[in-house]
Amino acid sequence: SPHSKTMDVKRIAAAADWSALASSLSGRVCYVRFETPTTGRDGWVLGCCWKMMGKSIIQIDPARVDDDDFLRVFCHEVAHARLHHADMHNWRSKAAKLANGRRLQALPASEPTAKYYQDEADADHLAAKWLSWAKTANSLEAKAMTLGAMAELTPYFK
Repeated sequence: SPHSKTMDVKRIAAAADWSALASSLSGRVCYVRFETPTTGRDGWVLGCCWKMMGKSIIQIDPARVDDDDFLRVFCHEVAHARLHHADMHNWRSKAAKLANGRRLQALPASEPTAKYYQDEADADHLAAKWLSWAKTANSLEAKAMTLGAMAELTPYFK
């Protein structure tokens, strides 16, 4: 069941500077957090990317993503930062709260639109390109190093 997946956050966090790698791949400042996403439908998303004060915030849910899925979810969310940052609402306050105390949601609770589905397909496509670079590396650390080395070429693979 997807709800029973968990990742070894300590091991994954130690494997690379994920915020720096996300920033290199996306071409903008990114912060990667291992926490329950605060955007999208509750309990539905594995990760999310949203914008706060002009920076991309990438959240990956350690309770729903296992070690094997981590790099795929990471690349998908970073692809959103690269491709869709300009279209994202820019939250201006880190203290924004909903009435129930949860952090402000950056995605509407309405049904997904055609643009949403196209954005998801575009992010999947770019993530697949990045993952293809790293597929021959045999450890997460080596995969991250390969992606970092290839990040210099991302303008040619957008």
